[in-house]
Amino acid sequence: MLTGWQHLEQKATQEQWSYAQFLLALCELETEKRSQTRIARAISEAQLPAAKSFSNFEFGHCSKLNPATLKQLAEDPGWVERAENLLLFGASGVGKPQPTQYPN
Repeated sequence: MLTGWQHLEQKATQEQWSYAQFLLALCELETEKRSQTRIARAISEAQLPAAKSFSNFEFGHCSKLNPATLKQLAEDPGWVERAENLLLFGASGVGKPQPTQYPN
């Protein structure tokens, strides 16, 4: 809140916000900042390789993996927002079968 309140105060003054609107916007700003920090921390702690992406993934090495299904899951994060699980089974390095979603 400390870093964003002055900018919000100027906007609130210009747009004649009520105190409640200003406080709500300030709290929403803080919530968004905390969410971004939490996501950044989780990604950092996951220690994912930086060079991995769908654009350079060799789907030919995983004959049973359906690239269209995996790309669809990557393009539509709704399953993550709904807190659904994605389970991929198989030995390391041999490719995983087609992803299956199971609701919580």
